[in-house]
Amino acid sequence: MKNSIKKNSSRHSMIFIVITIAITSLGNGIVTPVLPFLIKELSNSSVSSAASWGGLLVSVYAIVLFFASPAIGSMSDIYGRRPFLIYALLLLSIDYVIMAIAPNLLILFIGRIASGLGSATFAVATAYIIDVSHPEDRIKNFGLAGAGTSIGIAAGPAIGGLVGELGTRAPFYAASFIVLATLIYGFLVLPETLPKN
Repeated sequence: MKNSIKKNSSRHSMIFIVITIAITSLGNGIVTPVLPFLIKELSNSSVSSAASWGGLLVSVYAIVLFFASPAIGSMSDIYGRRPFLIYALLLLSIDYVIMAIAPNLLILFIGRIASGLGSATFAVATAYIIDVSHPEDRIKNFGLAGAGTSIGIAAGPAIGGLVGELGTRAPFYAASFIVLATLIYGFLVLPETLPKN
């Protein structure tokens, strides 16, 4: 009975981790189709100028992600995996709303910095997979994580394009809702994997 409960908990944890990895990729891609139009709207600039600003926004996100990922991964070894995974999703959900209501490019840039921080959980998710996986399941679970990334990358722009028909801000609200739903699921099913000491 105890083993059955533990196995069920581990299964829900893996589902959450795969969804979180997919959502991180999807959330970034879902805003991509509308970003140039939103920048043009906020800056009253030409399409080429908006594309340049868009490139800077992508770079800012990537730079923050690059530097934050190892730091957050290391801190999760000390403070636990669960808090970083849960709070990162909370940050992302709030951040997408902030970007949705951004009145200017500065707020959009701040939003992309927050997105980079909130998305910097891949190292934590990877560590969590190691924590909950039996050695014989580890490769399979990493494969599922890779599939989650691929699904997110593929689905994000497609969903963003469809939702973007409702307006340049709609994909940000959609991303926030999806992340919030994932956060609630994780809050309910995700146990801490590090020993308390």
